[in-house]
Amino acid sequence: MWRVQAGGALIGPHALGVIKDVDAVRHLAELGVVFLLFNIGLELSLERLRQMQKYVFGLGSAQVRPLKLSNTDMPVGLQLPELLSG
Repeated sequence: MWRVQAGGALIGPHALGVIKDVDAVRHLAELGVVFLLFNIGLELSLERLRQMQKYVFGLGSAQVRPLKLSNTDMPVGLQLPELLSG
C-alpha cells in the first residue's frame, strides 16, 4: 500500500507534475475504489469476513492511524485527542 501512496505523491502536481488536473484523476480514483470494493464483496463471504475480523479491523486501524498522524493540514497536537479516542 505504501508503494501506491509513494507513487501517487511522486507523480502528483507538487512533485514531478506528471498529473496536473487533480480533479479529473480524482473521479477515476473513486471509480477504482468502487470496483475494488465490489470485487472484495464478490470474493468474501460473511463467514470468511467474520473469521478475518481481528485482522481486517486491527491491521486496517494500524494502517490508518499513522496516516492520520502524518496529516499536514493540522498540527499533530490537535489530532491526538481524536486519535486516542479511537
